[in-house]
Amino acid sequence: MKSESQLGDTADVLPTGAEWLKAISDEPDGRHEHPAAILHRYLRVSNKLQLAFVSHFEKNYAISLSEFRVLVVLHNMGEAASHEIADVTGITTMSVSRAVASLTRDKRVSMRVDKANRRRKLLKLTAEGRRLVTQMQPAIQVINDIVIGDMSERARKQFSRVLGEMSQRLDALMADPDALPPPPRRRRSRAAK
Repeated sequence: MKSESQLGDTADVLPTGAEWLKAISDEPDGRHEHPAAILHRYLRVSNKLQLAFVSHFEKNYAISLSEFRVLVVLHNMGEAASHEIADVTGITTMSVSRAVASLTRDKRVSMRVDKANRRRKLLKLTAEGRRLVTQMQPAIQVINDIVIGDMSERARKQFSRVLGEMSQRLDALMADPDALPPPPRRRRSRAAK
């Protein structure tokens, strides 16, 4: 059975019901190339990746996914302001702020005022934060190997390029509040009149 609504700007119509579930599953299926199926499959992979991190790191290291991401950014950047971490990770500034508060309370991150700009607060890993990142490295590597694993160099470059393009498109979407159509207006019921 075909759906009457068309998703995206393609003329292809996705099936519904059990056929839809098969089209967005991990099983090989030609319908995976439909834009709506790609979006759903991407979101599914993203959720699975987050769940892998959350289930392991929350349980074994008592940190949230946002805290994990702040730690990794600071490990790689050395020092950064909260807004820079938000930009790099795509996490909201509120989530970064909460993560930083928790990491600071647990003495995993320290904060100092930037001498060149006194309004700017720079974050840095403490010895405890560096120790925690070092402890997490083997698990991070296992997840990376599973996800990226045996991808060829060419496939990794192409995947990285596609992720970059998607990120730029989403940045443009978020910068333009009028990019998405407004929701339809609700009709007032006769009883309300």
